[in-house]
Amino acid sequence: MASWLERKLGQSVDASMLAPTEIKQTINSDPKRPNTTQVNSHENLRWWLETTFPTIKTTKLSTSVVHEAKDFFVRQIDGGQPILCSVTHANNNSGHIILVVGYENERDFMSSMDFTLIAHDPYGAYDPSLNSTLYGANRWKGGSSLASGGESAPGRKVRIPLSAPSRQHKDAHSFGMWLLTSIQL
Repeated sequence: MASWLERKLGQSVDASMLAPTEIKQTINSDPKRPNTTQVNSHENLRWWLETTFPTIKTTKLSTSVVHEAKDFFVRQIDGGQPILCSVTHANNNSGHIILVVGYENERDFMSSMDFTLIAHDPYGAYDPSLNSTLYGANRWKGGSSLASGGESAPGRKVRIPLSAPSRQHKDAHSFGMWLLTSIQL
């Protein structure tokens, strides 16, 4: 997201050169962060983006209603805005962020069983609705985040169902919700 923002805004704040661990450290320990109780808070990531890129505003949607989530994805993607999604794996309560960049098989005013989102997933193939083991110590197996920020592994343009970028662990805060953020330039 930081690389996209730098290109889109025509400004360099060197955010794309930061290691993910540096961003994680800031969103979890900076005294100015809005949420001081949850680790890897989606709210703190939004705060980091707005602080790092002061000319942007974020649009947030928190919903448990399927068509509201789908409409948000379609509207934002059609407007050229990728969406950050806060997810939890069905088998693990730790948080994860993926970036949805597109969709396929959307039909206006109709249900579509084959509607699919296209996401960049730094863990590779972390579909939280599957019974995979790609979390915790295994999260980098097949992952795509490289220190340079480039993506060349299986996590680029992963096709996922609409349910995947949601909070799926039964003990997670916001269980059953989509926590979504897009950037307004």
